[in-house]
Amino acid sequence: MQTRNVTNETTRTDYQAVKQAILDYVEGVYEADPTRIERSVHPDLAKRGFFVNKEGSTESIMSFAQFIDHTKTYNKDGQFPPDAPKEITIYEVLDHTASAKLTAAWGIDYMHLAKYSDRWMIVHVLWQTHPQNRQGQADSFNRVYGEADTPFYYGLNPSEELVKFLDETHPAVGEALDLGSGEGRNSLLLARYGYHVHAIDASSLGMQKLEKYAHAHGLDNITYTVADVRTVQLTPNFYDAIVAATILDHISEAEGKKVAEAMIDALKAGGFVFIEVFTIHDPAASATKKENETISETASFVRHFFEDNELAAWFSTLETIHYEEIMKYDDSHGEPHYHGIARLIARKRPA
Repeated sequence: MQTRNVTNETTRTDYQAVKQAILDYVEGVYEADPTRIERSVHPDLAKRGFFVNKEGSTESIMSFAQFIDHTKTYNKDGQFPPDAPKEITIYEVLDHTASAKLTAAWGIDYMHLAKYSDRWMIVHVLWQTHPQNRQGQADSFNRVYGEADTPFYYGLNPSEELVKFLDETHPAVGEALDLGSGEGRNSLLLARYGYHVHAIDASSLGMQKLEKYAHAHGLDNITYTVADVRTVQLTPNFYDAIVAATILDHISEAEGKKVAEAMIDALKAGGFVFIEVFTIHDPAASATKKENETISETASFVRHFFEDNELAAWFSTLETIHYEEIMKYDDSHGEPHYHGIARLIARKRPA
């Protein structure tokens, strides 16, 4: 934790009380404990924030009562690891007012606090989701994923539709690529099916968690690369399977098209792709948030929401096995929410 300025009038007690109020705020959310919010946040709270993505920003305004309800459900399933980020920078503490910054899993909060009798309470919060530059996104996912020995943020369950496809079609195993693998739940699935898996992701902590878990469970047929998918050079006609679950939407449209072309070129004849992306029907794609509508806490990382049939068009040179565009309920992380999803399974035709 950093401290910018503590005036001569500030006692150590005040300083510690300001810090504790912010800890109650962030840990109350992580622990789904509204009592910690009630003792650290003023009932007249003014809380305003922005979910930021390539298409623009979605503003969120929350009252004290709404924040209490939000706290009860946001992490009710324990998706945030015990060491989820809570980096506090106290800028200034005076005799009755203070200012500070909090970096948490969901983003960055700027706060004003005031002293009421002997209690410091948060009165204003202005926040936004994590910045979207290339390194910033990798750093943001590192903060979301936590350390190598913490629970998987998105859980260990692989994509259900990928499991179904493998179980029903029994494709020939060989070389597999998990592009934008994150913590690697689909990499683990492919490895268990007998593929030699190449997992690629920009998050070093995601790779560390995957590697540690795989080794602990006897899965030594995975190789790990920390890299930006936009700069990776894929070997032509090399992979029997390529999985890209919500990665083409996390880069720009132009960048995504280049990666898609490289994926097609890297696929062997007879090999398949499994791809999922977020669509314009996702609640986070709208610049205005509807009343009582919940948006994923990591939605700001998405840079391109796909139009209707756009994903199918990008891979039109392949033979489509399955294509759908749906609204999908997701309670695997954060507060339960819906996603607009386009899903494609396609095979490369023989030359």
